Amino acid sequence: MEYKEFFFELRSKGIYIEQGCSRFIVGYYEQAQLKYATAVQWVRDQGGHIPTMEQALILCEHRREINEALLAAGQKPISEEYFWCRRQHAIKQGSNYIVRMYNGYIDQCSRDYYSAARAIIPVK
Repeated sequence: MEYKEFFFELRSKGIYIEQGCSRFIVGYYEQAQLKYATAVQWVRDQGGHIPTMEQALILCEHRREINEALLAAGQKPISEEYFWCRRQHAIKQGSNYIVRMYNGYIDQCSRDYYSAARAIIPVK
């Protein structure tokens, strides 16, 4: 598998990211209390492995570039103060889980959720 320092592209279901030898997708979803929110939902990882904490922080490190691409595509950018989303059906489905971040850090509560997440389905 080809090694890449960092690469991303906007797709209809989310942001496709390649970092190192890992490939994963960060998806969009509707949030009831807001008209529309760009949030992150870890959906799938190429090899069926859960993305690492370091991979989660990649999004914060490259937030400016990602926000520019989101704005160009007419999407709402990721907030400068908060970069977050909610866990959604992860236990029931075992196919997705969420990471909550504040200024680039994963908080203790969400870290426990993150660690408890089950393996996810590879991208096809």
